[in-house]
Amino acid sequence: MRKVTSGMRLCPAPLMAALIASLIAGCTPFPKLEESAGARAAPYPDLVPVKDIVAQVPPEPTDPESTTDLADRSARLKARAARLKGSVVDADTQERLESGVNSQNPRDNHPKPRCMAPANPLHRASRPFQ
Repeated sequence: MRKVTSGMRLCPAPLMAALIASLIAGCTPFPKLEESAGARAAPYPDLVPVKDIVAQVPPEPTDPESTTDLADRSARLKARAARLKGSVVDADTQERLESGVNSQNPRDNHPKPRCMAPANPLHRASRPFQ
């Protein structure tokens, strides 16, 4: 009996190349940072709460035109959202879909296929004429 494999084989060459590249990158020394006398003598910065930093930022100036543009855009987006909340399928199509399973129309009753092909094309069952 022959063992069926998936056909994918793990190639060691790219894996070895990636391993060697990561080892070489890990062996490089960390670059030296230059220190100046001024940087060494400088005091540590003060820690300031975020609220104080945000309070220093001036508000953006708004003109009446941009305000009306934003209001118009907001109205358009809300109308679009309301249209998208509706049903995707109309009532006639929904009724046809629901009744299609138990349909009496001979055109709708398609014969089932005689056999289904297995997922693996190399499998013996998929080659019935051998």
